[in-house]
Amino acid sequence: MLQTIFTTSDDFPAPSIEQWRAVAEKSLRGQSWDETLIRHTDEGIDLQPLYPPTHTPPYTFSYGFSRITQGWDIRQVYEDPDPAAVNHAITKDLKAGINSIELHCNSSASSQDGIELERILAGVDVERVAIALDGKDSTHQMTHQLVELWQQRGAQPTSIFGAFNFDPLAAIARSGDVPQDMTKEWGELADLAKQTKEHWPNVTAIGVDTSPYHEAGAHDVQDLAFALATGIEYLRELVDRGLTIDEAAKQIHFRTGLDCRLFHAIAKQRAARALWSYVVDQSGGSEDAQRMSLQVGMSRRVLARRDPWVNILRNTTCCFAGAIGGADVITSMPHDRFEGVSSDLGRRLAVNTQHILREEAHLHRVIDPAGGSWFIETLTETFCRYAWKIIQEIESHGGMTAALTSGWVHDQINQVYQNRQEKIARRDQPILGVSEFPLHDELFDLAEIQTFSEGDESFTVLQPLYSRPDAEQFEQLRDASDRYFHQHGNRPHVFLANLGTPAQYTARSTFAENFFAVGGFEIIAGAGSLDPEQLTQEFSQSGAQIAVICSSDPVYQKHAETVARALRQADAGSIILAGHPKILTEITQVSGTTAISDPVGDAHAGVDECIYLGCNALQVLRELLVEEGVLS
Repeated sequence: MLQTIFTTSDDFPAPSIEQWRAVAEKSLRGQSWDETLIRHTDEGIDLQPLYPPTHTPPYTFSYGFSRITQGWDIRQVYEDPDPAAVNHAITKDLKAGINSIELHCNSSASSQDGIELERILAGVDVERVAIALDGKDSTHQMTHQLVELWQQRGAQPTSIFGAFNFDPLAAIARSGDVPQDMTKEWGELADLAKQTKEHWPNVTAIGVDTSPYHEAGAHDVQDLAFALATGIEYLRELVDRGLTIDEAAKQIHFRTGLDCRLFHAIAKQRAARALWSYVVDQSGGSEDAQRMSLQVGMSRRVLARRDPWVNILRNTTCCFAGAIGGADVITSMPHDRFEGVSSDLGRRLAVNTQHILREEAHLHRVIDPAGGSWFIETLTETFCRYAWKIIQEIESHGGMTAALTSGWVHDQINQVYQNRQEKIARRDQPILGVSEFPLHDELFDLAEIQTFSEGDESFTVLQPLYSRPDAEQFEQLRDASDRYFHQHGNRPHVFLANLGTPAQYTARSTFAENFFAVGGFEIIAGAGSLDPEQLTQEFSQSGAQIAVICSSDPVYQKHAETVARALRQADAGSIILAGHPKILTEITQVSGTTAISDPVGDAHAGVDECIYLGCNALQVLRELLVEEGVLS
């Protein structure tokens, strides 16, 4: 019998970070550790390649045990303006296993008698199905209709679950309409909270919806800070008007959007719970009141119209993150939501995504499954620290209301939006199916295309926070190409002048094909040759005005300039080289002539542009579409 207990740490001592770095830098063969392995996020966080054991997290939060036993609430959102269509969708989705429904303002009636809401919820057992509202500027009207419906149907108050989601600051952010005096709004906020607490014990009155900020371009730390700052503002106003801190905290339900960065989405939820627990605790709230009521779902900002099936992957990532992050409610986005009203198939796939995660993967059975991961613990703590700095800055402006109505919030979001758009334009932040690997033969009916940008700024006091999808600018290029196709029967096209053998040109030819497909160009590929005469003949037969030279660097050094001159003589409007601009310097050194067109050199010999990983693809494609008469 063994007398000694063996452990792996005895024979395999843990290497230090310095040892890991030395081995990694040796593998990098002279490349920079910082530039190669450290990633920089929109939030200003440097993601390290390795995270060592850390100290005990300096934060606490609670999920609540009901989620462990019953799972999270599977909620579906309805926006169809047709009450009959909404009722049909709700009926089908309830049979598919959703737990609750969320009605947006264009799903509700504008009438005061509640008839439309009665039609929407016809046949729905309101004592078994939780009902949440998102009335935007019609919240009070929808709330009165719903309460009347519950009373007319004789529902027991203790059997009713739901959320009224009255959120005056989100309404200001969406519309830009700023009341001269917020006293009325705060009075209505407190009155609704008191009435809800008294008559509907399982319903929350107040919502904190950060979708206006996230959809307009805010990064996760900003979104987190805006949520907490809004919650703090609402707590103050409710307590000032007679509610205790516990009563006020329990009336607030948080709703936030997630993007497709899995670990960021998990850390964001954990940080939100930790910060809210701290805020309520420091305000004198009980441990029970410190638990955040949290709803998450995929942000519309990451939804793409092009190749919408990829949205299924995006939605799955967000739902998975919501489950691991401990959300109480998860809304699953149908993949075809961007095209207007979701189809039955879209909603079914969205609901089944959650069923698989909950009923088959059992992701709710473990409390905080991400806890203990040194990376996620560190990221959560970083989110808390960064968000708290923004919260303090908001407080220095006088609170969330003052920061929002002064335009400070808009300025902060716009800075992040511009930085992100630069990354997207250069494809440093790729969008699958849009800026990377697009469907070449995808054609939209432009009459059915809808965008999220809406409103007339001339009637607003404050600039509204419009939704700005990440894919929007690239998709505008594809829209222009579709429009051109409908008008002329063909797309703008480019000719790929493939130099040499397939082994020499295939890599860059494939890169160029995907690059121009992103802009809606039709691709005509040459057969592959080093003969300038054959290449110019193929180019002339293609009918294209744009020629793209594709091959390897050694082939470029010997043949690129000759081929470029031949293509120019064949009336090529633009000559593009698939490769980094540094190859042009090498060509110049070999030939002794100017390889790229410029005012000093020969403007009719050489190439006009280089395309490569990291170039501003959006700018190049937009300029070429203007040249082709597709864009003005």
